[in-house]
Amino acid sequence: MKPKSVWRREGNHLVPANADARDALYAITNGHTCVADTWVAQHPEQLARYWILIGIVAEAVGLEKNRLSDLLQIKLKRYNVSFDATGRMRIEVHSLSTEAMDAVDFEAFMRLAIVALAEMIGSAEKDLRREFLAASKHHL
Repeated sequence: MKPKSVWRREGNHLVPANADARDALYAITNGHTCVADTWVAQHPEQLARYWILIGIVAEAVGLEKNRLSDLLQIKLKRYNVSFDATGRMRIEVHSLSTEAMDAVDFEAFMRLAIVALAEMIGSAEKDLRREFLAASKHHL
């Protein structure tokens, strides 16, 4: 399986947002062109709600949001394992950006995420859920 790279749009440019994207960028000779497959979020409103939840917990425990998201995806067993040519194991967490979860599946996923995050940080699930709902109303 080929690694996926994540890019962030800044104006009219795509900027590498993870190590695989940086490696891909450095592999292109300056001045040359390349071809890339790109995907965008199927349901941006769902993705926004997910990152609000991650942001609340990340801020509370002092972790980078992307790192916390990866830890959550691993806890929920939402990842693939592969090995490179040298035998090094790679863990690739699933991205919500490219998944087309319907509203029912997304709500089920968010319930699991809240339970898992509360457990990870030693918080009461109801407290995290209440804070998430309040933040969601404020930001969305």
